Amino acid sequence: MPELWLPGVVKKPIPQGANDPLIIPVGDVFHIAVSEAASLHDFFERSGGIESTGYIRRDGTIEQYRPLNVECDAQGDGNSWVRDGKRYGLNSWETQGMGEGEWTPQQIASIKFIIGWKHRNYGTPLRLNPGPNASGFGYHRMFKQWNKNAHSCPGSDRVQQFHGVIVPWMKEQAHPAKTPNITAILRAKTREARIAAAQKVASRGSSEAKAAAHDLLSAMTALHRAEQARDAALAALRKLERK
Repeated sequence: MPELWLPGVVKKPIPQGANDPLIIPVGDVFHIAVSEAASLHDFFERSGGIESTGYIRRDGTIEQYRPLNVECDAQGDGNSWVRDGKRYGLNSWETQGMGEGEWTPQQIASIKFIIGWKHRNYGTPLRLNPGPNASGFGYHRMFKQWNKNAHSCPGSDRVQQFHGVIVPWMKEQAHPAKTPNITAILRAKTREARIAAAQKVASRGSSEAKAAAHDLLSAMTALHRAEQARDAALAALRKLERK
């Protein structure tokens, strides 16, 4: 199994309880703490059975309280389930803030970090969870099986952020735009084909490729103008020669 603690997090372990079985983590659910506390570690340590995998502060700092393979009781039937003799589960992340309001840009960045890291290291698909016991990423109120008290967590503004920011980002990461073919520039047989290929790289290539393509387009434009000036000068000389 990959690493059980995310890199760069503040580790504040909470002991595993008798009712917290080991799981195969297949996704993550994001919550709002309805708290401005800098940490939820002490609260969870004495809560008597309610806990979360971690906590994301407003400044983006991530605290992790449990290894990723230990169940946390935060989202009802999404905590864990058994299929084909194996226990799967979803990790849970509380976020600092009150019921209304948005995640800060730093919190959004940390949510993206968690999602990206889990995708790369655990193979979690970059998608909304298609069901309450399925792999992917979501938020607490997304399924009634996760939110049996029917509260609004993480709040309507944050739900809009999840669908308007996180979901499009996941789609982009899952299906990145193809890098324009630099080879097409080098193998172009006509000036027009080379310009068309360079324009594609200049608009959608990497930063280095864009810079090189822009330089090439500028050089080709200057060369074209020089060729036009040359042809005009030669035509004038030929006209003079005939007099």
